[in-house]
Amino acid sequence: MWFAMEQAQNVYELSDRLIKAISGWPPYPSPEDDIEDLINLGADVNRLHGTFLPLHCACMVSDAECIELLLEKGARVNDRDGYGRAAIHYAAERDPLCLELLLAHGADINAGDGNRDTALHWASFKNNIPCVKLLLQHGAIVDVKDFNNDTPLGWAARKGNLGVIKLLLNFVGHITIEITVAMPSEDGLITMEEIKAAQSVLSQSPLKVHRTPLMKQVTPIYPQIDPSVDLYLKLENMQTTGSFKIRGVANQMSNLPKEVMSGNRKLGFGISVTQALTSELKNVVDSLVEKEGHIYFHSFDDLALIAGYGSCALEVLDECSDPDIVLVCCGGGGLVSGIAAGIKLSGKDACRVYAVEPEGSRTMYESFKEGEPVSMSVKSVAAGLSPPFAGTLTYKHCRKFVEEVLLVSDTELIETMRTFYNTGLVVEPSGCAAMTALLYGKVPDVKNKKVVVVVTGGNVTIEEMSQMLH
Repeated sequence: MWFAMEQAQNVYELSDRLIKAISGWPPYPSPEDDIEDLINLGADVNRLHGTFLPLHCACMVSDAECIELLLEKGARVNDRDGYGRAAIHYAAERDPLCLELLLAHGADINAGDGNRDTALHWASFKNNIPCVKLLLQHGAIVDVKDFNNDTPLGWAARKGNLGVIKLLLNFVGHITIEITVAMPSEDGLITMEEIKAAQSVLSQSPLKVHRTPLMKQVTPIYPQIDPSVDLYLKLENMQTTGSFKIRGVANQMSNLPKEVMSGNRKLGFGISVTQALTSELKNVVDSLVEKEGHIYFHSFDDLALIAGYGSCALEVLDECSDPDIVLVCCGGGGLVSGIAAGIKLSGKDACRVYAVEPEGSRTMYESFKEGEPVSMSVKSVAAGLSPPFAGTLTYKHCRKFVEEVLLVSDTELIETMRTFYNTGLVVEPSGCAAMTALLYGKVPDVKNKKVVVVVTGGNVTIEEMSQMLH
């Protein structure tokens, strides 16, 4: 009996050393610990030590040679660790070679972990396009749902992994996305019918577009503001991907060319970078579309995008039916075009919608002055509001639906970011523009008015905030 206990203790110690030798976790392994020697001495390749198994650790460090050795020595490919995850879940996040080894040894490609998340969920979440492709080639189920009713597509959308999103959409022909085709207006601007159709698309979208909160009557939190103002904050910084932009992208994706949506044209996806001078950018993009068959999704000057952004206005009006003033940041002008159109086409003619730009990136402001879209050199801490030109479509929408373009300084944007942070909101400089205009007295005639500020994004790290605020 004593011998058996001593032998079991020896196996335990060897297995512990095996885990450390594979992973390099502290306390760090002895340099004399060779993985194969430890196994030959009796380390158990299938022993759960603490939370993890040896095969899982090898996948975490992307050691294909070690994975191959463990499998040769009898490691069971579908065993679960303390988190309910199999080795394939770790490999799918990290390395296609490791993933291929597991699949070749019978890994269950559609097995869910403790939360029913599959390898495809994890690869999509981590934006590992090679692993996503490999899993799809081996028959991974695309629309499988976990305990939270999330699909791999939903996970990719939450992280804004557009390459994975496009790849998955190419494999989900059996998923129906309702598309309502609305007739454009005679002047080429979006219609209320198109905005409502976009809202319907967003409500069904696998990209998980959320209805964001509207904070009401928050003036007392900001003593800089006239106390007679009734302030509302539309928190698009809490949207999927941390910004309003997923609204437009989701509607763009539902308006792919007919030959794509019908399946007559298959899209191939990959990642490549083409560098071009700003002055040559349009010509380069046009060439890729015409000569190589690419589909171009403009980042702001696109009717489907603008209609998607209009859904934000409809949400605001559902909860605040009679705003006097709506303040929206403006870069290329897509968001303010959609929101302003949504407000005005809902019959709120008396409501004033203002676009707010940084002083150093004032393309829409200068376009209003010149009477046409302009291009110019730009520079601002608000990088998201700094395209070098105003869009043709967005300019037309702003001229019709926007009251005026207001300007704020970079210093004012940073101080507004500080103000938001001190009241519990993490907002990037670009997302602060609309509130900045209100805090620094740029908006005319606000006394006793109901004011809605659209807070557009929160994609800023603590390190970036610290650098800007100090």
